[in-house]
Amino acid sequence: MMSGKLYYYTFFPFRPRQGTFCSSRHIGQVEATGDAGERPYLVVVRAGSKHCITGLEKDRNFDLALNHYATPAGGLIYEYRYAGGVSKYKAAAEFLQNSSVPAYRGYMFMDDDLSVSTEELCRFFEYCESHELGFAQPSLSVDSFYTYEDLISQPGSDYRQTPLVEVMMLFFLSKAKSSGRNISKKHFYLWFRCNLAVPTCRKTSGC
Repeated sequence: MMSGKLYYYTFFPFRPRQGTFCSSRHIGQVEATGDAGERPYLVVVRAGSKHCITGLEKDRNFDLALNHYATPAGGLIYEYRYAGGVSKYKAAAEFLQNSSVPAYRGYMFMDDDLSVSTEELCRFFEYCESHELGFAQPSLSVDSFYTYEDLISQPGSDYRQTPLVEVMMLFFLSKAKSSGRNISKKHFYLWFRCNLAVPTCRKTSGC
């Protein structure tokens, strides 16, 4: 029987070659645009060829980092782009430890099948900071694909505690930790235990 470790090292390249987008044990070179680091928040999206954030050409309070596991579509807007990593969180940890990535006030880690506008994300970040929500996640709209009903938006709710969180769109303020770049596997596992949800975004089967 093939062991999990042998499978891992057999089927994942060590690091993607320049210009190659795939899953790998480590991320490739980080590409950054000229205005990267000028906004207070950072959104990291684990994406195939595209994602579902709309309106990025407008004024916003967050930078966008795209972690591609497939060849990206043309015309995408971003401040950072990198390929590789076995998973969203392992790749993000390696990316944030890069010396060229500054510390941000808040961080969101997002899947590519979540449909949300730039305006909604900007309001969400401002809401979390004004209410001092160190860990939070938007709830899902009622027409979303979902696994747990606790994560669906409830009419009339502001923010609420839930018994669980799905790590599809997790946000935390950097002051909830000692440093925005002090990231480890242990921290990511601890983030999974957060228990706040704030409405709302939509999860699709593909955008």
